[in-house]
Amino acid sequence: LNPNEKGQVEVSALTLSQIGQDTKENNKLFSAKADTFARGIELIELRLGRKIKLGHMKYIILSKELAQNDIAPLLDTFIRTNKISNSVSLFISEEKAKDVLTAANELAQSSSYYLSEIISNNYDNAFTKETSIDYFYKGYYSKEGTSTLAYIGSSSTEDEGIPTGPTSQQDQSSGEATGQNTSGGSAGGQSQKTINFNRQNAILKDGKFVRVMDRQEMRGLDWITTDSVTQYLTIENFTDEQNGLFDATITFEVDEKTSRKKVMFIKNVPNIIYNINISFDITEIIEKQGNSTPNTKIHMTDKMNLAITEKIKQEVLFMLQKQRQYKTDAMGLFNFLESQDYYKFHKMLNSLQNKEDFLSYVRINMEVTSKFA
Repeated sequence: LNPNEKGQVEVSALTLSQIGQDTKENNKLFSAKADTFARGIELIELRLGRKIKLGHMKYIILSKELAQNDIAPLLDTFIRTNKISNSVSLFISEEKAKDVLTAANELAQSSSYYLSEIISNNYDNAFTKETSIDYFYKGYYSKEGTSTLAYIGSSSTEDEGIPTGPTSQQDQSSGEATGQNTSGGSAGGQSQKTINFNRQNAILKDGKFVRVMDRQEMRGLDWITTDSVTQYLTIENFTDEQNGLFDATITFEVDEKTSRKKVMFIKNVPNIIYNINISFDITEIIEKQGNSTPNTKIHMTDKMNLAITEKIKQEVLFMLQKQRQYKTDAMGLFNFLESQDYYKFHKMLNSLQNKEDFLSYVRINMEVTSKFA
């Protein structure tokens, strides 16, 4: 879904054009512009010649531009009028949602690589564990009002991704979408971009798009959540005489991780302690001289565990600082603190000029126990 210059909504649907012919050639993109989502669907159905069963829908993609306004009323329309499951995956896209579907459909036409496969293959690395309507509502109706959803980004053609070009100007209010990918890199004076799935999250406050959490910030969030993403950690300039390492760069891959938290209020200030237990595999060791050390000779020492702890703490605090800056709570700490000690937490809130600044008064510490798998 995208807004247009006339204040309408542009509805696009990637669906089978003929029932009973489930082939990639039979998938077509239909698009319509209307005053409401429901009317847009009706116009597409007229063009398609049949009813669209939205209960079978897998994904909803909303453009960032559309999400500048509260998206909850729009999602309410989906849920209440079309019997759509709350578990439908929900995405925010940098480019027009129609362009994402156009690019994905053309990739399927040329390589039989479908959007569902792209999303499935990138889910652990590129997205949060949940990016659904239900997950959005949990944040939306929380007292702090912060939701996070998977973000489909865009970048220059030099980066990996699905290429997409400017769409043509031939769209009609009830016609089939005619947007085309450009292979030459530009069309009509516009440069070609690629759609990518680079582990980014859109943060929404009260249903409105606020900003994008980039990969660096997401790394900090990953350490304190139990989402099943593939995680790596790199420590540099590391010297450990017990392991015979000098100025080494070590890259670890997380095998297993548990993360628990507790809070103590000290003089009305919440001090949160994260207890993280991690099992690592070493993927690479490079010493300053360029030598590669066999992983089998390395064991976990107190010095290595301390270096890992400091690195994790650095990444978590970077993420926390961003949350403080934009007054968003992607960590869900408001609900956590309220559930742990309602009286003390609200006593602290009532002492603040602006309750949205509460994260600036939260203190975070880490207790990390590391071992090799």
